[in-house]
Amino acid sequence: MKTIRKIEKSSAHCFARLRVAAYCRVSTDQYEQLESLETQRSHYDEYIRAHKDWELVNVYYDEGISGTRADTRPGLQRLMADCRLRRIDMVLTKSISRFARNTADCLSLVRELISLNIPILFEKENLYTPESPINRGFTALLQKDGVCLVFEYM
Repeated sequence: MKTIRKIEKSSAHCFARLRVAAYCRVSTDQYEQLESLETQRSHYDEYIRAHKDWELVNVYYDEGISGTRADTRPGLQRLMADCRLRRIDMVLTKSISRFARNTADCLSLVRELISLNIPILFEKENLYTPESPINRGFTALLQKDGVCLVFEYM
């Protein structure tokens, strides 16, 4: 005999929230820079929590570490590891120079995130990877804070 089972209405949302993370960095451990780091971290914590359809994964950060080498920044490495594990859907960062000051590292990181289908928002430059020339096959030359970056998407 066939049975019919009633499925009760769930109070759970029918949609998944976007899992968002932020990355912050300061290159020295001077008081002013550490204060800036705390300001960046607070900003992203509040900004992400203000979006009802976003879920804060983490605010990753490195303090007192130069942005010239990605492999020496544990906060950035944790962010990328969580992206590879599909724990993050979008990344926010203050600027390209906070994310990476080395063109090769920056290109590599951006390409990897794009390949994982994880967009990045660089706030200062108003650059969001799904809408930027990076995703349309063009080359974008950005020069900010004495850093020259060439983005190419292949």
